[in-house]
Amino acid sequence: MEHAVLLTNNLDLAGRTFVVEKVQVRQAPALLEVIQRAFCDPKRKWVVRIPSTLKLRHIARISNEIEVVVAVVIPQLLRDNVDPTGARLLRRYAWSICHAARKVDGAPRIPGVSVSVRGPFWSLAADAAKPLLRYSTYVFSANRSKAWYEANVTKLAPAITVLLDYVVNIPYSFTVDGADDDDDSDDDDGGDDDDEHLE
Repeated sequence: MEHAVLLTNNLDLAGRTFVVEKVQVRQAPALLEVIQRAFCDPKRKWVVRIPSTLKLRHIARISNEIEVVVAVVIPQLLRDNVDPTGARLLRRYAWSICHAARKVDGAPRIPGVSVSVRGPFWSLAADAAKPLLRYSTYVFSANRSKAWYEANVTKLAPAITVLLDYVVNIPYSFTVDGADDDDDSDDDDGGDDDDEHLE
């Protein structure tokens, strides 16, 4: 993050191509903001390698969604352990976090093949989301005791926030699943620009 902030404020740099190599999940939204602000200046003629920008967007989304879960959804369930709205939101965000993580380091799906290759971040996200999905399932099935809900609702935040400290490596040579129609369409103009690496 520090390197990215200092580098993008160097007015002497122009015509460079930047590659986002790694980022801590909790810093991804801020890093994305730094890059977007810096690259709006047409005089610098900077570009960012795709899909590194696309992956950074997914990581930032995960960070933001974890914040929503911790700040809104879990407090709702702490007030009412079996609140159906809270359980529905918990399940929705857990699946959304897993889906976004697959776009970061999961291998593209191959037609006719049901098993996808998981990268380390996707695997961690899937494990972190399991307690949330399990809890929401038991809210709707209503087959657990009051004591079970009270004991397990306090485990939800520690389970999902473990992702925030994870440092994700972003190999820019690997394209994921069609890039999701993101409109981040800055392309390298084919010149002799030097690559700068941000983290």
